[in-house]
Amino acid sequence: MTSELRYRLVDLGVLVLLAVLPTLLLVPVYGGVAPVAAAATGALLVGLVFAAATRLGWSGLVAAPIAALLVVLAGSWVAVLSGPQVTVRGLVTGWRDMLTVAAPIGTTGDLLVPPLLIGALVTGVAGLIADTRRHQFALLPVAAGFAGCALLGQASGVGSAAAAVGGGCVVVAFGWLSWRRQQEVQRVGSAAARWRRPFTAVALLLVAGLVASWVGVSGAATPGGGSARLALRTDLAVPVDPAMLPSPLSDFRRNVKDDAATIDFEVTGVVAGDRLRLASLDSYDGQVFTATAAEGPFARIGDRTDRPVIDSSVGTARTVQVQVAGYHGAYAPMLGQLRSVTFSGPRAGALTEGFRYSVPASTGLLADGWQVGDTWTESTVVPAVPAVQQLAGRSIAAVGFPATPPIPDALRVIAGRYTVGVSGPAAQLAALATGLARDGYFSDGKGGQLRSPSGHGLDRLLGMVAGSGMVGDQEQYAALMAVLARSLGIPARVAVGYLVPAGAQGTVPLTGADVTAWVEVPFDGWGWVAFDPTPSRTRTSLDQQPQAQAGRHVSNNQPPPAAAGADSATIGSSDSQHLRDPAAPAPPRLPAAPHVTPWWVWVALALAALLVLLAGPVLLILGVKALRRRRRSRIAEPGARIRSAWREVLDAAVDAGYRPGAAQTRTEIAAGLAAALAIDSGYMATVADAAEFSPAAVAEHVAVTQWLTVADRRRDILRGLPFAARWRARVSLASFASAGR
Repeated sequence: MTSELRYRLVDLGVLVLLAVLPTLLLVPVYGGVAPVAAAATGALLVGLVFAAATRLGWSGLVAAPIAALLVVLAGSWVAVLSGPQVTVRGLVTGWRDMLTVAAPIGTTGDLLVPPLLIGALVTGVAGLIADTRRHQFALLPVAAGFAGCALLGQASGVGSAAAAVGGGCVVVAFGWLSWRRQQEVQRVGSAAARWRRPFTAVALLLVAGLVASWVGVSGAATPGGGSARLALRTDLAVPVDPAMLPSPLSDFRRNVKDDAATIDFEVTGVVAGDRLRLASLDSYDGQVFTATAAEGPFARIGDRTDRPVIDSSVGTARTVQVQVAGYHGAYAPMLGQLRSVTFSGPRAGALTEGFRYSVPASTGLLADGWQVGDTWTESTVVPAVPAVQQLAGRSIAAVGFPATPPIPDALRVIAGRYTVGVSGPAAQLAALATGLARDGYFSDGKGGQLRSPSGHGLDRLLGMVAGSGMVGDQEQYAALMAVLARSLGIPARVAVGYLVPAGAQGTVPLTGADVTAWVEVPFDGWGWVAFDPTPSRTRTSLDQQPQAQAGRHVSNNQPPPAAAGADSATIGSSDSQHLRDPAAPAPPRLPAAPHVTPWWVWVALALAALLVLLAGPVLLILGVKALRRRRRSRIAEPGARIRSAWREVLDAAVDAGYRPGAAQTRTEIAAGLAAALAIDSGYMATVADAAEFSPAAVAEHVAVTQWLTVADRRRDILRGLPFAARWRARVSLASFASAGR
């Protein structure tokens, strides 16, 4: 093994390590060491290609496209565990997916393409720079990789890890630079190597400054007592807004009455009495309860979800398989709190990319709607159901709800009547649920039942409490209890979903008749606790009203204190059969399915991006050289312009591989060029010497002639080289590092 190859292998080994170390910052994002393995794969593949190129005598610019192709092909199967098509598409979409999937994002699809590319790019660019005289600046791509991993990582809780990773990078970089300088001293002497010390210091300061500044920012205290820093995923807007989707509660009456026999889902792994949530509805505008992202964003999830913001102290792990039958809405039935979801079937890839989940709301959706045959398996934790006594002394957890419109005095009177003499939110909620179930009557508007208008606007709720009998179904009672709870200052939301019927076993069909609604309130230590205020389905006749409850609506009761932001405005009652006022705009339609970009477009874009990545440095070097040549040819003083013409020819020879001696004159260099490259530059050397040392003034036409000769000599130099060497000379940076003569 030659000393050159040995030095190159050491350089590449160090650079591979420095390219992989920063990806440790991505471990919390992925929930495992998969990004480190992917980055190591990309870095090792590039390092092996560069080492082979050194052994074969190839230029780094020849090895770079080979390494890029190898990363796309071999890296696809080793790191991404998918075909090259996924990797090529990930060059464009992987970064977006990595930032929009909720952490931990897992390893599905193209999520491992970004760390694969980080390892490959950092090693590739640093490897090219390390093979020049300015090898110190190979640390700049490493610093860029560290900053990139920091921006792609978590926003908080990783300050100490970042300090450790950054410190490790600095130690490795310092050791490598010290070793490189020692080799230079042994080869050229300490005097020749001393000039590199300032560049070493600058490179080390750049790396250390980036590390120190980022770690310092990451340690800044936040109001919550944690630490936070700049992270792209923190500030990236999540595009899915459930408020733009129709509320599943607005179709409640149609489901239970008109579509009672329609099978919406076929579910395996459930038992009688299980509630499968379609959506948590936290926003109420006086007309309809809707889902919003106020509690937490609806984001794409990876292999598993984080621990919910409000979690129960205990729960039971369950696994449920769901297949869509006749349902065409956007929401997915979820049992408890989702831990992971795996899609299967022909649309598995599209469903994985399109599914969005809100951890605080325990709600999942597909914005463009489910189709018959869509199938998935969800691993969940079903929270324990606490007794009212267990909630005694527990405070209400803080949640972010949209503002509630002014609640009418008549409803606050009813809330006060049910909770008179009752203290504590748990006892008040139990009193509301018990009172409504005891005093109300059940009717979902079917034939032979009491008249029961659909909808749950304030006018419908006022009609329930102001009439001779309180009549409704789960939609109305859940909405009524939620509004009454909010009038007491208790944040309550309405949940809508399916109740698994009695006798269910095996694969259970869920129909429109199984749709139900209930109320949820967040308690510290227990999470969202369910309350069911709906009367028994057997209470369907007014003559079943207990005598003791006659005349229960007392109009002269004083209303309890209004909830924050409420006033005493009263909305008149009405027995409207409609959910909204006829003049109100119709609910928004389900968004149309997004246009699916053909796979060949992604391949073309990825190839274009790869071409720009490879051609960019070449075009940059060619442009800088052209600007340098233009600047030299436009020097005003003829003597200086003649000397710069000689310098231009000498730079072309240096880029072609010629190395002049340290003390050679122009005449000696011209002789060397004639021997090495068969270039006749003796006359140019003589003219340049005369322009520099002769006391006589230099004529303008001599400078013009000298520069006309430059183009011929540059062309002669390139013409005598093989094709690969010719392009290597065009993009060589050797002339920028050589001393002027």
